[in-house]
Amino acid sequence: MQSEFNRQTESKHNQLRVEEIHHEDQRKINKVVEDNPGLSRDDATNIYYGSLAYEIARPVMQFQRGNFLVDEEYKNLTTNMRDLHDYYMAQALETDQAGFEYIIRPPHVFHYPNEEKHFIGWDHLF
Repeated sequence: MQSEFNRQTESKHNQLRVEEIHHEDQRKINKVVEDNPGLSRDDATNIYYGSLAYEIARPVMQFQRGNFLVDEEYKNLTTNMRDLHDYYMAQALETDQAGFEYIIRPPHVFHYPNEEKHFIGWDHLF
């Protein structure tokens, strides 16, 4: 069975979009080189991608316990994500719990030899 990540990654639409973004980035880098005579393409690439690294996204919505984590995207969530959202809604409205505990088994994260229990707050899901 194909994972959701692989399905999305191998989607023809997504592959075309990645190519479009790459070509758009290359045009912008060419513009930086054009506007700055004597600047190497490598330097222009570093300047272009370096300037992108400092942009900070501003959240459209703020987390508020008991409010939906997603709105119209709910119908497009994978089954596990939809179940997690439903679990959050039930727990947030019916209990005082601030999140849930999750056990990460050894082979899943950095091949760590022991199981580890982590607390995940509802605000971290948002």
